[in-house]
This record gives sequence, C-alpha cells and structure tokens, in this order.
Amino acid sequence: MKTLHENISMPDYKFPIKAFIRSYKSENNIFVHPHWHDVIEILYIIEGKATQQINNRVFEVNKGELILIAGGQIHSTYTQKEDKNEILVLQFSPDLFCSEHHLFPENKFVQLFISSIDFPNPITNKTTHGIEAINCIKYIYEELEGKKYSYEIFVKAYILMFIGVMVRSYSHLKRKKDNAVKLSNTKKMLSNTFKLIDNNFSSDIPLEKAAKASNLSIPHFCRLFKNSTGMTFTEYLLLYRISKAEELLHSDLTITEIAHECGFNSTSSFSRAFRKVKNLSPTEFKRTYL
Repeated sequence: MKTLHENISMPDYKFPIKAFIRSYKSENNIFVHPHWHDVIEILYIIEGKATQQINNRVFEVNKGELILIAGGQIHSTYTQKEDKNEILVLQFSPDLFCSEHHLFPENKFVQLFISSIDFPNPITNKTTHGIEAINCIKYIYEELEGKKYSYEIFVKAYILMFIGVMVRSYSHLKRKKDNAVKLSNTKKMLSNTFKLIDNNFSSDIPLEKAAKASNLSIPHFCRLFKNSTGMTFTEYLLLYRISKAEELLHSDLTITEIAHECGFNSTSSFSRAFRKVKNLSPTEFKRTYL
C-alpha cells in the first residue's frame, strides 16, 4: 500500500515539473486511496469521465474539464475502464518558482495561487477563462513532450499564464486554513483505515473494527472519515471491493470465487452491489467489456 503522503519524484530536480497521460489502453481503471503530496497537481479529462475526491468533496468530472489540486489537499481519482478514460496529469513543485533570480513582482500572485485560493473544481471549458486555462495545460504538455530548444522558458511562461488566469478569475474565493493538529489526526486515521482495508477486504470489516484501528469512537471515526473522503466508510469499502472485483473479472476465476475473494457472502449480494455501482451485473460487465 502506498503511504498517505506520496513523495512525487521529478525527472529533473532543477526543473521540478512533469506531465503524463493515464489511459484506459494501459490500465483497467484508476482506484487510489485518498492521499496527499506537496506538489500542485492538475488533471485534464481528455476522454471519458471520472469521480474526483478532494477533501470532503466528491464530484463527477467529464470530458473537457480540468481539476486543480493544491499541495496538501487529500484527494483521490476513480475511473471505470468502460468509460475509456484518458487523463492528462500535470504535476509541478512550488520550488519551480523559488529562484531568487526569478519572479519578482509576480511572486505575490504565485503565492496566492499556491496557498490561498479555493478553486471551484471542476473548471469547465464553457467559460473564456476555462478555455484559456485548458489551452495552457495543453501547451505545457506539448513543450514537455517535444523538448525543443529553450522549451523550459515556454513551460514556465505557460505555467505563469495559467496561474494568472486562475488568480484573476478566482482570487475572491479564499481557502480555509486547515488546523494542523486536526489534519495530522485525519491523515493518521486514514492511513490506519486504508491499511486495514488493503489487508482485510476479503473478510468482514465491521465499523467497530475500523474505528478501533484508529483508536477512535465510532461517531468520531464516522465524522472524520466522511469529512476527509466525502464518503461513509461503508460506501468507500463497497467502492473498493467492486474495483477489486472488476480487476478479477479479467482472470479465470468464476463469479462465485470473485464474490468470495472480494468479501461478499453470496453471489447474489455481490451481483446486487456490483449493479449498484456499475449499473450492470458482473456477468453482463464481463460479456460487454472483456
């Protein structure tokens, strides 16, 4: 299991930015436990759709929309293979703008972008500033891929343009300051809970056991989990199990074996749960997509 804090490595520490595409062609689906990192992450949905979680918000993101995740925000992305997703991922460190020889008057706007704005995700392509922001992300990706002479200048220029568009459009939306102690407790609770799920999802995991793993009362655990992931523990566990089941449907295991492997006590309960999440039965899913 990945730790809750993800240490994002960069191909060049002197130029801490990278971009890549996650595609249904190379991975079945995306299901990553909520996590956080220090870099800024931007997701652009090229094709398909996704379910996005940022702190206590869970929302749908569609083709042509953009997500901006600030450093330190707890987040996760969930996709389904049948949606044929392609997502452009851009990650860059605030250190990109820390040179003493770079960015003098612009510095205050970069800092505003990094730490003070509560961006209204998703950012759509139906507004002028949305289109401008999305075009910046596309140009950055093209420059990073092509690596033509002086591409670094163009990448920084497009990032500054992106930041300028975001600050001009959303500087009035102030981000709430997280309580450091509360955030630390939340991250510890999530880490314990996700470890429990990873190691025991094939078995029954009652709410009492999940709360005990984090040394919390059930009411406190429920509030903290919902506020951190946007879902109840039961909803999250179901989503996790169905995601695992989707992976196993690519194997030679029978539906009954997959149901047991994913923590369901009968094939019928597995089929009901699968249909609730995927809108079709495991058998129909396998026949349609595999």
